[in-house]
Amino acid sequence: MFDLGLTIKTLRKKNHLTQKNLAKRLNISETSVSKYESNTVTPPLDVLRSMSTVFHISMDEMFGTQPAGTISLHGLSENQKEIIKQLAYIFNSYGKNPTPFEVSEYYSILGRIVAEMFK
Repeated sequence: MFDLGLTIKTLRKKNHLTQKNLAKRLNISETSVSKYESNTVTPPLDVLRSMSTVFHISMDEMFGTQPAGTISLHGLSENQKEIIKQLAYIFNSYGKNPTPFEVSEYYSILGRIVAEMFK
């Protein structure tokens, strides 16, 4: 069973925040954070969004519906999605000591990323 309160508490501690620090960053009361962590109250959607930003994770990851380390392609163009897929494939396919050819592929993909950023 999913425990949102425990997840919030774990993420807060992982990010070295006290309940007071988190409350301040979310612009809510310290009591609210305590209630969220104890599952007395469920945080509203806007607070959950803010928490995901503070914790530097997606809401899917916060709720356990997206494995940690995955990349969301939501909102990207088809070209951007293809670049990300190719980059992931290359990094997953080659070992820690890539050949000169593999390194050239890295640079090729990185060049496409830079070009895409300046469109």
